[in-house]
Amino acid sequence: MILRKKYKVKGEDVDDFMVMNEAAYYAYIRSLVCKLLAEKGISKRSKDLIKIELSRFDGEIIKLQDLMFMQNFFLNLEVVTIPTDKKQIYVKSRFFDTNNELCAMVTSHFYWFDQYTEVVSISNKSVQDISA
Repeated sequence: MILRKKYKVKGEDVDDFMVMNEAAYYAYIRSLVCKLLAEKGISKRSKDLIKIELSRFDGEIIKLQDLMFMQNFFLNLEVVTIPTDKKQIYVKSRFFDTNNELCAMVTSHFYWFDQYTEVVSISNKSVQDISA
């Protein structure tokens, strides 16, 4: 499954040179993963109980060109795999400018944590729906 959403680089997303910083890339990815989970039926109550944390990234952000302040861009998020333990998902994210030129790529792992920072899993049905 691939999600695509349009964003605009905001003031809090940029460094002193008006270039989007790495923390902003991660924030946009996390936001789109939360949207995906909402679309797949994770209820508001479940979202209140389960905190989704971006715990680690494999590799680094591969930047091909910078995204600048006030620039519109698209984020494509693809669910790559969900391991059998269902405690994490692997996603590939690609950032494109308005000319559809690839600007950056990130491969990331998301883990589910409850409020006491214990790893929890989402129900089998929900996890299967995410990858569909």
